[in-house]
Amino acid sequence: EKKLEQNDKNSVVGGVGVGYNDQGELEGEFNLVRFKCLVQLGLIKCISNICLKYHKSISQGNLFTLLDILENSFDYAYSFNKNIAFRISLQKAGLLKQMSNQLPSLLTQEILALSNYLQVCTEICSDLEMNSKSSKEIEKKYLDVVYFVLNAYITKEAYVSSIPTADRDLVRSEQNKELLSWNKIIINIIHSFESFGKLKIQEHLPQFLNLFIELLVCESREVREPLKEFLLKYCKVGVVSDD
Repeated sequence: EKKLEQNDKNSVVGGVGVGYNDQGELEGEFNLVRFKCLVQLGLIKCISNICLKYHKSISQGNLFTLLDILENSFDYAYSFNKNIAFRISLQKAGLLKQMSNQLPSLLTQEILALSNYLQVCTEICSDLEMNSKSSKEIEKKYLDVVYFVLNAYITKEAYVSSIPTADRDLVRSEQNKELLSWNKIIINIIHSFESFGKLKIQEHLPQFLNLFIELLVCESREVREPLKEFLLKYCKVGVVSDD
């Protein structure tokens, strides 16, 4: 994110200058970046398929490297999308004439990388044939990302309700679209917890309770309902249920 902020006035996703004098050159550079983004989406899908199909035969080091690629792809897209001021400056520079009512976005990359990362981690953690040490380390990576995602969702929703007047309609529209995409991620996270089994839930749920409680009052009923069912199933007042 810091790297993006440093390059706000000069580049985007590795080289599109906002300050170009030649509009044709600017559009050409942006089209190249767009092509690279499409390649990135293909890479995400390829890595995910490799991990899901062959994780039992891939060495621990190589498996972690592939997971890191997915996580880094998500991190970059998330940092770009979070930089609203930069996205507005790109939109005002006329980079997307055919999408003048939208902000430049890496939402597809953000969601695809994140959902595939979580899916791969869940699959590996629930595979009883996996090396217990590898599974435990991947479980920790998964839980760290889940904590970040839940917190980011709560922060994003709070931001939507406090968007400043300037460019409010455009930004709010984009943020609401992003929240809708994130809803599916949050729901999948809730269901993935169930796949860990009761003992794992008892072990890990306490560290997420505060975030889950905050999510119970989020705007999306699509998120609230499965979360409510999950908490009623596994929690009593103040403790994780043993029932």
